[in-house]
Amino acid sequence: MKIKKFVISYYKSLLVFLLILFASIIPADEVTDVSWLSFPNLDKLIHLGMYFTFTLVLIFDISKSKPSYSNQKIYLFSGFLAFFYGGILEFGQFAFTDSRSGDFFDFLFNTAGALLAILLWLILKKTK
Repeated sequence: MKIKKFVISYYKSLLVFLLILFASIIPADEVTDVSWLSFPNLDKLIHLGMYFTFTLVLIFDISKSKPSYSNQKIYLFSGFLAFFYGGILEFGQFAFTDSRSGDFFDFLFNTAGALLAILLWLILKKTK
């Protein structure tokens, strides 16, 4: 019963979590280049966007399912989870795949996306 409640409460975060996992482990040769959308370091912006979205959705889900949690606790947990998840996936790409490579700068952009999400949430919360 607890698992069902968890999935219902966090289905949005879990969906983004799984989409990031899929995007991180799909073999690189299966990713189609879109010529009109190709510019240097596009992948860094994609990393930033994925972890921005993940962290924002996670903050939202935790805020709704755990209203007794302090904002600070929610931000720290969400940021740490995104940081840890990004690090694990980058290490996994480095250590366990042939077609993907772990990249420290990808990890930095993952972290930047998480921090920007927290900052945006703080700004939006102050304007309410």
